[in-house]
Amino acid sequence: MKCTSSPGVRRLGHPSVDVPVHLGAAGGDGLAEEAEVEPDAGADVVFAEPAGVHFEGVADLVAARLGGGGVVRDHGVDLAQDALAVEKSDVEVDERVLHPEAHALRLAVDKQHAAVSVEGLAVHESARLFAAGNGDLRFQPRSVDGEGEPVLEGEGIGRRRGVFGAAGGGEEKRGADGEKKKVPGHRAHGDLCRQARAARNGNRVAKKKRSRAPRGNLLYSSTDQSADALYFGGVSVPDAFIAFSKGRKRVAVVNRLEFNRVRTQSRFDEVLPWEAWSKRAGETLKKEGARKPSEAALVAAVVEALAKEYGVGGFRVPFAFPAGLALALGARGVDIEPVDGMLFPQRECKTDDEAAAVREANKASAAGFRVVAKTLREAKIRKGKLYHGKRPLTSERMRERIGVACLERGADPGMVIVAGGDQACDPHHRGSGPLRANELIIVDIFPRSQATGYHGDMTRTFLKGRATDAQRALVATVFEAQQGALAKHRAGADGKRIYGDVLKFFEDRGYATGTRDGVAEGFFHGLGHGLGLEVHEPPRVSPKGGRLRAGQVITVEPGLYYPGLGGCRIEDVVRVTAGEPELLSYYNYRWEIR
Repeated sequence: MKCTSSPGVRRLGHPSVDVPVHLGAAGGDGLAEEAEVEPDAGADVVFAEPAGVHFEGVADLVAARLGGGGVVRDHGVDLAQDALAVEKSDVEVDERVLHPEAHALRLAVDKQHAAVSVEGLAVHESARLFAAGNGDLRFQPRSVDGEGEPVLEGEGIGRRRGVFGAAGGGEEKRGADGEKKKVPGHRAHGDLCRQARAARNGNRVAKKKRSRAPRGNLLYSSTDQSADALYFGGVSVPDAFIAFSKGRKRVAVVNRLEFNRVRTQSRFDEVLPWEAWSKRAGETLKKEGARKPSEAALVAAVVEALAKEYGVGGFRVPFAFPAGLALALGARGVDIEPVDGMLFPQRECKTDDEAAAVREANKASAAGFRVVAKTLREAKIRKGKLYHGKRPLTSERMRERIGVACLERGADPGMVIVAGGDQACDPHHRGSGPLRANELIIVDIFPRSQATGYHGDMTRTFLKGRATDAQRALVATVFEAQQGALAKHRAGADGKRIYGDVLKFFEDRGYATGTRDGVAEGFFHGLGHGLGLEVHEPPRVSPKGGRLRAGQVITVEPGLYYPGLGGCRIEDVVRVTAGEPELLSYYNYRWEIR
């Protein structure tokens, strides 16, 4: 093998086929260098992508095996399929490249180099093999011309400039027939981008280039269905609308019904009229032959026009982004990247205003509990059932009364839980039918403030009549566990350990967790979850919990559930601080009502 590239390019450690491979090595002028490979013939593998890994202007050629038999050795590292050997120092230079320890490839590594997964390694744009047209470009390892140049197959070759950006570049070479031929070239500009992918069958399919323009966030939803949309704009919009960002700038596209209100009440820097942009997109679609475009097609055409107008190279979208719109955007060449997790990670740690909004919403929860306690005090016991007035007191009637109390406090009650007896042993059973005397009743109220959109979330357990010793012991154990867990919610604490401590506490008290006749019993749910614009949001305090951070608002809600005995859950909300947690909920714990 011979290399004609810069000293920063290392040699391949394994022979491939008798064809040259063009590898991007960023030089001082930004032009791609070449590294020609002249290995033994007859191999079944082809070295295509990945090629160079670009870090701050220096290309670092690494070895990869893309098919066939045998194992590549590079710098003394045995490489399996879909793996690269790179310098550890390089991998740690750019935070966008995953650390090698994140990939359990079980490959040998030495002190200077580490094996990393091809799927998780971002490579420089110039490291792509050849320039592509607007169709697939396939590289057949045994198909070469008289000069050893690869024969490229695929629709669209040569129809457009290379996918790598500013210029197709290239140079002329003479073939066996003496005619000049253009060899594709490309410029080595741009940041680390795209993920390297191994061609498992020995072929390489070149993909369309991502724009170098900055990426933004994109949303298409109503604020009732998307907490991200409400967080992003700070204003309620009942119908789906487009919202996106370019850098720090926030832009919304809304119809005339919402235009003036959103423009004057929201956090958007610019508000655009849907009618004008949809008309423009409709004309584009009409030229393309679409007579009656779907909503997804029209919205996608609007987003495409906005991206071009504002110079946005692609969009990050939430995991729950509409699938139909995602497909329509892809069909128009708009690059989208689903975010696994929160689109706005800052939502997880609440500001003082956000914490105050949660506290205010929990006042509606407390108002609901006051109604429950009052109603149970007024209720009469007849043949084991509870009556309020002349009618049986049911879960449904109690929810109605709770709902009125929440509305009077300016909050939507949501899906209130009032579940008694064995129904309470199913933690999310809403409850139905008559409430009975001497049975534990779980009441879980998680209202949403109409003013801010933030939620409260509190749970108390009640009983009308006379509790048994077993019921009192159950409630006392849950209460003790909850109070102990509340105090442990401090910055730096391990959520997994807090959960484990509660589980062990229950077991030490004789309350085992398991299944009986296929039904779970004991403590079989998480200890808590994040609370804010959504009822359930990160973080989770559970077997998969992590370190707690200051500002996180978290529910603390241990529970025990045993059919035949009943269920008990007690829930409050805290804001994590470096010291004692800040309590964002309050209502007393009196539960037995005679």
